[in-house]
Amino acid sequence: MHYKSDRKNPFFSILIPSYNRPEYITKSIESILDNDFDDYEIIISDDNSPKIDEIEKSIKKYLEFENVHFFKQRFVTIYFLYDIHYIIVTS
Repeated sequence: MHYKSDRKNPFFSILIPSYNRPEYITKSIESILDNDFDDYEIIISDDNSPKIDEIEKSIKKYLEFENVHFFKQRFVTIYFLYDIHYIIVTS
């Protein structure tokens, strides 16, 4: 496992959705970090998963790398007004 790129903007981004899959997330991250190419960022997202706490715990050590980011959504509220759908996102 390594990361050494000095670039401010990575060449590409790898997106990993993590909804209810804590058992796969670390394998995915390890697989990416084990590659020789290092000019990338890893973006992990979770959209109000019931297992969000498990996911956070399993990826905690990877968040020390500056190219690994985690975005979580805890709550999503949907309002219906006059047949227009409004989505209010809170975290």
